[in-house]
Amino acid sequence: LAGAPPRGRAWAEASWDAKAERWTSASAGGPAPRARPFRAALFGEPAGSALADFHALHPAAEVRTAAGTPGWSLVLARPLPWPRFLRCDAAAAFAPRAAQLSLLLRDARVIALDFDGEALWARFVG
Repeated sequence: LAGAPPRGRAWAEASWDAKAERWTSASAGGPAPRARPFRAALFGEPAGSALADFHALHPAAEVRTAAGTPGWSLVLARPLPWPRFLRCDAAAAFAPRAAQLSLLLRDARVIALDFDGEALWARFVG
């Protein structure tokens, strides 16, 4: 790729030697995330109130932010089953595709909510 990675974004770069069948280099960089306890005051409204309600039902272990980026990650204290997550107000962003996603994610557990400055993402495990 031409040019440097976007400023304020995490990046990873790796090279694979197909002939030798091994990695020849790997590196990563970007802003280091800062972890702190959840407080609704860390978020603007209406997100702060909605996340406070979500936190009351499904506690967050921490909030991670990185300097120079608009996003954040709300890491849950315990994985939350996908079907239970869909009943929460915080899942409203996923409502248009919830039925289709449920077929694929019925056994998945949400471990974090990520916001990249534009869209809300649910991070899950298996």
